[in-house]
Amino acid sequence: MTLDKAHRIAGIATVGTFIFTGVYMKLRFPELYGGSEFVHVMYRSNHIYILLAGLVNVGLGLYLAARPPGWRGRVQVAGSALVMAAPILLAVAFFRDPPLASVHRVITTVGIVTLALGMLGHVVARPRRG
Repeated sequence: MTLDKAHRIAGIATVGTFIFTGVYMKLRFPELYGGSEFVHVMYRSNHIYILLAGLVNVGLGLYLAARPPGWRGRVQVAGSALVMAAPILLAVAFFRDPPLASVHRVITTVGIVTLALGMLGHVVARPRRG
């Protein structure tokens, strides 16, 4: 399977997860956050992070160029692996981090950093123009 197709599949699945978490919140709020606006905002932000990861994957799936040769190709593959892992981490974080009601959202942080590092890998792997 090509990287662009893998990103499209991951992106569509992640947007589906975003819809699922939205329905989950619709059906479970307000008892889900127990009246705490802090926890409510944490659920909402994690919900949006899932959408972010899905849209990044869809975007890469639509515009990813063929893998460049050499080290750039390896960096691109590593970046893609990180970008495709981020939605999994963020989906887990949606269910695990907000109920803790702590500003220290470890899984969420790891998911966002994973997404950012993956995109940085794609920036570094971009073929030189010239």
